[in-house]
Amino acid sequence: MTKDKNPEQEIYYRSYLLRLWRDGARASWRASLHCTATDEQFGFRSIADLVDYLQALEKKTGNE
Repeated sequence: MTKDKNPEQEIYYRSYLLRLWRDGARASWRASLHCTATDEQFGFRSIADLVDYLQALEKKTGNE
């Protein structure tokens, strides 16, 4: 398993804790990702923003 810490290495595995919530019955879903390898946290105002991030990550690592 390759961790995220060395940008020179290819990344074959990523692990995140995904959290989803709404601030009310009519509010949009929000999301956060917590990277288990680096402890980084990423916040998203919508599910669409989360999907955009994941798609960009996939392109960045060359796995289109």
